[in-house]
Parts: sequence; structure tokens; C-alpha cells
Amino acid sequence: MSVLGIDIGNENSVVATIEKGAINIVRNDLSERLTPTLVGFTEKERLIGDNALAKVKSNFKNTCRNIKNLIGKIGTNLDEDDLELNESYGDLVACEYNYLGYMVGYKNEVINISAVRVLSTLLHFLIKLAEKYVGKECSEIVLAYPPTYTNSQKECLLVATKLINIKALRFISDNTAVALDYGMYRMREFKENQGVVVAFVNIGYANSCICIARFYTKKCEILSDLADCTLGGRNIDNEIIKYINNLFIDSYKINALYKNYPTQMCEMGNGKLNKYLDLNNKDLSKIDNKIRVKLQDVAVKTKKILSANNETSIHVECLYEDYDCQGSINRETYENICSNFFLTKLKTLLDKSIATSKVKVEEIQSIEILGGTTRVPFIQRFLVEYFNKPLSKTLVADESVARGCLLSAAMLSKHYKVKEYECIEKIQHPISVQWYNMNEVPNATTTLNNADVNNDNGTTTTTTTTNTTTNTNTTTNTPVSVKTKVHKLYTCDSLKKKVNKIVIPEKGSIKVTAFYEENPDLPTNCVKELSSCILKVNDKHDKIVESHVMTSFSHYDTFTFLGANTVSKTVIKTKDERKKMDEKNEGEKNTTSAATTGTGTGTSADDHLKNEKQNEGEKSEANNTTSATSTDGNTTTDSAGGESKFTNENHNHSKNKNELKKGEEGKVQTCYTSIPVELLPAPGTYSAKDIYTFSEAEINMQHSDTIEAERLKHINELETIIYETRDRMNSMYTEFATDEEKNKVLLKLDDIENFIYDNMDENKNAFIKKKEEI
Repeated sequence: MSVLGIDIGNENSVVATIEKGAINIVRNDLSERLTPTLVGFTEKERLIGDNALAKVKSNFKNTCRNIKNLIGKIGTNLDEDDLELNESYGDLVACEYNYLGYMVGYKNEVINISAVRVLSTLLHFLIKLAEKYVGKECSEIVLAYPPTYTNSQKECLLVATKLINIKALRFISDNTAVALDYGMYRMREFKENQGVVVAFVNIGYANSCICIARFYTKKCEILSDLADCTLGGRNIDNEIIKYINNLFIDSYKINALYKNYPTQMCEMGNGKLNKYLDLNNKDLSKIDNKIRVKLQDVAVKTKKILSANNETSIHVECLYEDYDCQGSINRETYENICSNFFLTKLKTLLDKSIATSKVKVEEIQSIEILGGTTRVPFIQRFLVEYFNKPLSKTLVADESVARGCLLSAAMLSKHYKVKEYECIEKIQHPISVQWYNMNEVPNATTTLNNADVNNDNGTTTTTTTTNTTTNTNTTTNTPVSVKTKVHKLYTCDSLKKKVNKIVIPEKGSIKVTAFYEENPDLPTNCVKELSSCILKVNDKHDKIVESHVMTSFSHYDTFTFLGANTVSKTVIKTKDERKKMDEKNEGEKNTTSAATTGTGTGTSADDHLKNEKQNEGEKSEANNTTSATSTDGNTTTDSAGGESKFTNENHNHSKNKNELKKGEEGKVQTCYTSIPVELLPAPGTYSAKDIYTFSEAEINMQHSDTIEAERLKHINELETIIYETRDRMNSMYTEFATDEEKNKVLLKLDDIENFIYDNMDENKNAFIKKKEEI
């Protein structure tokens, strides 16, 4: 069994595996180390990777691209100027739970399929490629995600792995994976007490990530982990596309990029290619994606040539009808149209990363660049000027993230033994929790209230409007005053591995909800609620003073409630007080016995036994208070599995429980008892039924793809047999056949060949039969 590290990029995907104890990059069927992140749908099958890229010009409407940026993105109330809407070749629609997806044509039907399901298709394809390359099963993976991902987007990643029944060991940030790949092989160069600060600049096709980390011998601290999903190589491609289109407009006064063919020039200098062109504030002209795909291909080639040369020619055949586009562009013009907007956004991201890391630029000792777009010369010059240091290129630009994922997978897997290297990460977005007592408003559910939170980790009381459910099963919005407490849980300086505690000084049924605080870094139109839980605290237990709810982050970097416990406190009584209480209990027992035996109308035997047990319990509780005492009553430990655990400093447990040490009288006994927590799914969480339904649909699509692949295989084999037989009849078999026999065979071959082209939609059995005839 082998583990995989997978980096799903917006343009290309990389899969890393272990072979003979070393990291190796999986090669696809074309022996390429990079596989296009494309999934296309046709009338009979799905095309993935290079097969989808080969037919993207003719099947662009049904080709899914930019999958990474669409995972978990809410599709309602989107801005018309949203970059992802403009970058899509086809139509983006809201699918299950309002997550963005694609409208595609598949098997003569128009279907809406979410980006989560498309990602599962791509993952299955990449895993099968790896299994074919390695020659053994690969069932454990680690996936990378951009730092801009929210909790719901990481949950969607997890769903994508469940749809194809693959085990995800962990989800890791792109920047953390790069830092792990960098630090693992340089442990001897670092010192244990003195850290080395390194900046990583990763500019890919659609995302730009900046990471500043401090490296030690056995660990590294991620000081800042930021990204911009609107800045990448596609912005440069868009500027070149508009430049080429403007050249065509200058020559023929026709804007071929948009339908209705207006004469209006494209606006330069913003890195966007608008889906609609405003015609004199009256009409809108929609972009012609067929022309766009053609110009995209030319723009990518032009960008690559200008990265190494000072000038290149531009030639696009039949851009509009029989008109060709011809021209040239030099590096100076190329940098003038692209550098202004690109470097401005890049500088903003760098400044923010420096401020978050709380280090000075002079303290950064090395700058590592990776990602395909960092090969552009004007970007490298800007980075040298910004850091005032030479750039380092020791990491493999396109493969470092996948290598880091693989190292993390090897550490977590039971099948490999790898030296541990810890990466200490921080929280990306501040998180707060709010809770309220459900007993105060029965049959009511509150909506998430984004109240202001005190900066000193205090609580804020708010009034929330509730939806009250009546007996007629109708929901009405009724203003009900509910005391909702809001508590700041995590800040941007909090560590992910730290377990935080929520202190709730109330009893009853308490609902706790975690949510993202409002901040500029939070992606717009995202799911802000992380998770909810309900804990039931016995309100009749007088000794319970508060409840504690523990929270942390899972291996998938998703927020989770670990559990809860109650805290009860009692004061240890002196010997005289206990003696008086015992005498009082004995007197009450005697009185009760006399009343029971004297009159038939007194306390019944059952009640008498009940009172005896209660008195004995109180006595036992009073005697056992010496087993655990705490002078301050503060929380020190917690228990699990429903058992109680006591805290007691300076107490000898081997001593008789009925004996008290001198000075213990009057101390506070603290008891921690775990209580069950009912977890509630956050909005947009896939249910088990959803996963089963979509998994069945994925299996059916895989089966259809297999049948179609076998059918095409038999067609190719039949064509091969026809060509080989025809060639042999005209060469090596000439001496052994008469002209009549030869013509008969050749005519039969011609008939079968015509059958293939006239019946391309036949099933595989028809072609198998023809092979047998030959």
C-alpha cells in the first residue's frame, strides 16, 4: 500500500508518491508530471485531464475548470463582477446547499453538478493514475488547500474523498506543505534555539500565496499564511487576450471577442475579462467563449515566449470568419499592460503578510519563489527590490506542495517510518461562540447573531429574534428576548493545536454555536457558522457551578467540539458538623420509623426505604468529601467516559477516607464529570444520505466511462486489424493468394471499415463480431 500527496491546482494537478524510499512524481498517460485540472462531459463519457484539454476548443461549454476556487463557494447573491463567474467557459449554477456548480450536457441531458462532485471525479482519476504508475493500491492521501478556505470548504473537501471511498489522512494548507518540504531536508542547517526566517512566494495560475515561517531543528512556526484568490497568472493571460483583440479591432473595426461584434475596445489594466461588454450604457454584449478559448491558447504561448525573449509575433488564423489577426508585442509593452495592476496587488499582499508575521523585512534571511507565474521576469525583479535580497529557487516550482503533502502523509501513515517535523500553525480567521438557554424559549431556534465581541475575551449579552414553532407546525417570526452570550474563542494569534475551553455558568439545555467573526479577510458570501452543539446540564443539581465545553481542530483543519463536563463544588465540613448532621439524620430516621409502625396512614415502607437510602447517601457523600479537596476551586483536570475525577493538592489517597488531615476543614472540593454533547450539523453540511446518493451517481458514471472506454478500445483494435491485413494482402501475402482471393478480402475489409464509420454508436459487441469475421 502506498500513500499519496495531491496538489489540486486551478490549472494543473500534481501527485507525489513514494518509490524505493524516495519521493517520486506520478507521470500520466502522456508521461507528463502535470495533469490538467479539467473535467469535460460529452454525450457518452467524461473526459478528464489531457483528454479534456484536447477537446476543450470544441467542448468548452461542458468543460469544468477552476475547480479549486469553486469548492464550497456559495452560488446565491453573487456579484455579477465576480471573477470566477467571468472565468468560467460555461454557466455556473447553484447546486445542493447553494454550492456553486456547473451546468453541463451529459448523455443528451442538461445536468447541474456541483464542484464537490467534479472534484471527486478528478481525485478518482488521479488516484487510478498513481496506482497504475506505482503498481499497487493507494488508499491514503493528503490533500492541500489554499489558505483562503473556510471551514465549510474544508468540509466539502472531506465529502469529495468520501464520495470515492478514499481515506484522507489530513488536509494541509498550501503554504504549510511548502514549509514542510523546505524544512524536512534542511534540519541540519537550522539551530534548536535560534530560528531562521524564510519567506515563500507562491504565485500560481489563479492564487497567490505568501508565507513567512521561522525554522528550527525539529519544528517550524508559520508566522503568516495569506493568499489572494483573485491574483495569478490568469490575470496576465487576460491582459494579453485583450491586447490581441484590440489589435484586431484596430485592423478591422470589429470586436471579435464579444457577440454582436461591437467596435468598442476592451478596457486594459485590470486583469479581468468581463463576461459582458457594456455598449454605450444601453445593451450588453456577451463574450464569445469560442473566440476566447482560441485567444487563450495564443496568450499562454506569448507569455512563455516573452519570459525568455524580448519580442514575439502574434498570429491567429480566422479569428473572425476569414479574417486573421497579425501583430507583434515586445517585453516592454507586455510589462506596461500587466505590471501596474499585478504588482500593486502583490505589494498589498506582501505588506499584509509582513505585518501579520510581526517581523521586519530585514530579518528575513531567504526568499523562496515557486509557482509557474514566478517565472515572469518583472515579478522576479519586483521581489528582489521589495526584499532587497536575491531570490532562491531551490524548491521545485510546480511540485513542492505535492511533496509536502506526501511527507505529511508518510508521517501519519502506519506503513512508513519518517522522522517527525512539526509545523506550528495559527488560526486564519477569528472565531467566536454564542450560547443561550433553550429552556427559556421552548420550541424555538435562533438565527446566528453576529454581535460585537469584547476584545478582552469577555462575553456580550444580546437580544435575538427567534422562530417559534406552534402546535400547527407553522413557523412565525416572533420577537422574543433571549439572553445570548457571545465569547471570543480564537484570534489570529491562536494556535490550531491548542484546545480551548468555553465556560458556561448556566444550567439546563444550552445550545452553543461557533461562527466566524466579521473581518476583511473573510471571503464574501461564505458560510459563517462552523458548528453547533447542545449540552444538557442538570438544573436540579445544586452543587454544579458551571460547565466547560472543549474545542479544537481536527486533522482536516475543521472546527470541532471535543466534549463537555460539569464542574461541581462542595465545602468539606468539620468533624463536629458532620457529627451533628449524622445525629440529625438518625433522629429523622427514628421519627420516620415510629410514624411508620405507629400509624397505618404514615409513610409507606417504600418511602421509608427511600429516605433511608437518601440519608445514607448524604452521609456517604459527607464522609467522602475528604477524598479530594482544592483550596481555590479552579479547574485543573477533566474526566472522560462519564467518570468523576477530583482535584486535591497535598492529600494522601492511601489514608483512610474518614480521616481528615489537620487544616482541611472548610476547603472546597471540585468534581469534574463529563456529560454527553449532541452535535448539530452546520448549514451546508452533507448528510449521510447525500453522500450515499452522490456516491452511487459517481459509481454509475465510472461504469459508463469504463463501458465507453472498452467500446473505443475495440473500435481501435478493429481499425488496426483492417489496416494491418490490408497492408499484408498488398505485400507479404501477395505470393500466396490469387487476384480473386485478394480482391475478395480487400472488399470485405472495405465493407467492415465503412461499417465502423457508419455505425460509430454501436455497442462493443458489434465490433467484437466484426473482428471475429476478419
